[in-house]
Amino acid sequence: MAEFRLSNLLRLRKLESDQAAAGLAGANLRARETEAAVSRTYRHLAQYSDEAMDVENLRAIAATRQATASMLDELRQKLTDDDSAAARAQADYRDAEVRNRTLGKLESRWRDEAARHEASAEQNALDEITIARARRGVA
Repeated sequence: MAEFRLSNLLRLRKLESDQAAAGLAGANLRARETEAAVSRTYRHLAQYSDEAMDVENLRAIAATRQATASMLDELRQKLTDDDSAAARAQADYRDAEVRNRTLGKLESRWRDEAARHEASAEQNALDEITIARARRGVA
């Protein structure tokens, strides 16, 4: 049977789909890591007491809260960016899968048609052999 003419393109589409899947996995991992960092920061912040013994303690608490709030803002922005990247990666993966699936269906139809053609050619050859034998037997 002949080779599917678009087999190289199909392999390329499968590679693209695999790369998109890897990109999606990486984006989801980064988003989960950022979510975990936000949770750790909140837990870390909850461990500190609000009770100030003196003015210096109060200033230290205020500075710690300000630094933590700034860090949380940065982490929230990173989480937003990571979520956007994950959404883009999901869309890229979905698009790659559609292209791969479409070409896969085309290959499947081609293989079915090639198998039918091969079976038909084989049947024609058998019919010709049978007719030739029948003519020799009659003659």
